[in-house]
Formats: sequence, C-alpha cells, structure tokens
Amino acid sequence: MTSRGLTLTEVLIASALAVVVIMGIGSVDVARLRMEEELKARSGLTTGQTGVALAAIQLTKDMTRADRIYIIDSGIAGVNPGGTPGQGKLKLRSPTCTLPVSPTCFDAAGTYQWDEYRLRAGILEKVSNNCSETRMLASEVDAFTLRFRDEAPAPPGGEPFGPPVDNNALEFSIRWTDASGRSHEFHSLGEPRATSYSD
Repeated sequence: MTSRGLTLTEVLIASALAVVVIMGIGSVDVARLRMEEELKARSGLTTGQTGVALAAIQLTKDMTRADRIYIIDSGIAGVNPGGTPGQGKLKLRSPTCTLPVSPTCFDAAGTYQWDEYRLRAGILEKVSNNCSETRMLASEVDAFTLRFRDEAPAPPGGEPFGPPVDNNALEFSIRWTDASGRSHEFHSLGEPRATSYSD
C-alpha cells in the first residue's frame, strides 16, 4: 500500500479556492449593508422603515423558492384562517437541496426546511431551523396581514381546492407608524416558483 501527500500545486489551488469562497461570503454581507444604507439615503426612511422594506424583500424572496405556503393566521378579520387582527403568521417550506442536486433529494423529508414569519410585540420575526433560530427583520411594526389572491385561471379539470381557490399567490402587507405619528403601509405580492397551488 502506498500513500501520497499533497503536491504544492494542489495546496495552492485549494488555498486559492478557499480565498475565493471567503471573499464571496464577505461580499454578500457587504452588499446587504450597502443596500440598507442606499435604501436609507434614497428614501429618507427611518431605521424601522428600512427594516420593513428589507423584510418585505426577504419574505418575497423566500416565497418564490417555497414549495408549500401555509397561512397560520391571516391577521385580517373575516379572512380565514382568522385570529388576532394585524398579527399575521405564515409558514413556508423550502427545499434545501444544493447543487449538484441528487434525484433523491426532493424525496427526503430531511432536505426541507420550514420558516415562520410572525409579528410579536411590534417586531416582525423570521423563525427557522425548528425554532432554534429567530431573526428580527423589522421593528416599529403595527400590523402584518396575509391573504391568498386568485391570480391564475382554473387548471384542466377545475379547481382542486375550495376557497380561497387559487392560493398560488400570496398578498401581504406590513403597516408601521413613524415618529410623527403618521401610519404607512407596504403591500406586496409573491408567487412560489415550485408549485401552482399551495393548499
């Protein structure tokens, strides 16, 4: 049996790859900070309002890659599932498969992650990894509401679900009050790419 060590060329290539990966990770954080500063500078938003804008971007991004959307609480009176007005709560399931994707990856329960968005005591939070990780997305939030919107025509054979029929598009809004007491509301619509229906 023979054993062989690493050549100088292999060590240099591995080191170069490691540097590229580390620089890539660092540039993501720098880009996020720059985007936040640019949002503040261009819009004149307060820190709390900037948080709302970034939270909306994060939620929309997570929605587009989700393969399952479940509204726990719409936060809207008369819109099921109901609960506490303004206190919406949402769960998203997304695959965590990495490239190159194995054909069996999407069949294994362990390759999916549930994320929960919720408003608690004026703070919009994202909870991940079986509730072990909680991230504050925005503060100064008064209301977070969610509802499915009918966007697509019925598929061949008719609608597979009862009301809300076409729940493949999720509309959400985040309301906050500024220091002068004025109320603002941000509305957005997100659609998952991985599924036509999510009920």
